[in-house]
Amino acid sequence: MDHPTIDVHAHVVPPASLARWQAGPRDGIELLEAPQAPPRLRIDGRVTTGPILPGLVDIDDRLARMDAQGVDIQLLSPFIDTTAYALPAEQAAEHARVFNDHLAELIAATPDRFRGLATVPLQDPPAAVAELTRAMDEHGMVGCEIATTVDGVELADPRFEPFWEVAADRGALLLLHPHAALAGRDLTEHFLWNLVGNPAESTVALGHLLLSGVLERHPSLRLCAVHGGGFLPYQLGRFDRGYAALPDRVAKQLTQPPSVWARHLSYDTVTHAPAALRWLLDTMGASQVVLGSDHPFIMGDPDPVATVDAIPGLTAEERTAILGANAARLLESASS
Repeated sequence: MDHPTIDVHAHVVPPASLARWQAGPRDGIELLEAPQAPPRLRIDGRVTTGPILPGLVDIDDRLARMDAQGVDIQLLSPFIDTTAYALPAEQAAEHARVFNDHLAELIAATPDRFRGLATVPLQDPPAAVAELTRAMDEHGMVGCEIATTVDGVELADPRFEPFWEVAADRGALLLLHPHAALAGRDLTEHFLWNLVGNPAESTVALGHLLLSGVLERHPSLRLCAVHGGGFLPYQLGRFDRGYAALPDRVAKQLTQPPSVWARHLSYDTVTHAPAALRWLLDTMGASQVVLGSDHPFIMGDPDPVATVDAIPGLTAEERTAILGANAARLLESASS
């Protein structure tokens, strides 16, 4: 069966949301503009986002790039800074609702090229459940994007159990994306906050989800880790060694090794190294790897299909799975 080529890791800021912020502060979010620089957002008066790059907003440029890359469909997820977990609960719920409405309008204008992942106010788990449900039922979203912590609170915190339960029950696709990487470490030099910080941040979050038993308690949870899963796939043996050697300290909530549950996850192809993708395929299985670009960021993959085609020993079956079949299965499950 032929499948469209699907990019599961592509960020967006709906133009309508940007226009709303340009009109003045809304829901605890203020647009900061400076001459000859992309705007930023200040959230709750204390958190300043990264720049809102033109590529996040320019839909015509996005479509042209997709055509050049050979990508049929992008799964649009919010610019991770706009998850706005620093907001108070009431403002966060309103922000998520309006953002998701704007995202749905954008997708409806070009429905054959885009699908959507919502943003949800995870700092208020009941509100996050309600918004995820609304976004899937009213707008046909296939899940949501979540950050690696919720304003510093680890995802394994018991308060998030109701969210995991509903997400698993609905078959929602959850795209796990690093944010505020390795808070407290000085990574300003050499672009280390991105080169090392982002994949390390994902690894820590995945470690919490694996070792706390969240993924074992919710085995049907559909979670995709960007940037090839950070450093997790390449140190999975270390996780299993800790589980075997120090079970009471490492993972007393687990009944099976961490690698069992790590192979339930999906991983995107944004590793910038075909040999690393070969390892990822061999370690996690070809059924768990999906195409990603990280559009429009500088550390994204500007030619993701070519990256897949450069994987050593790539078979026709693996190529079909990575470029679209695996993602199609995830999207179909979330829509059913």
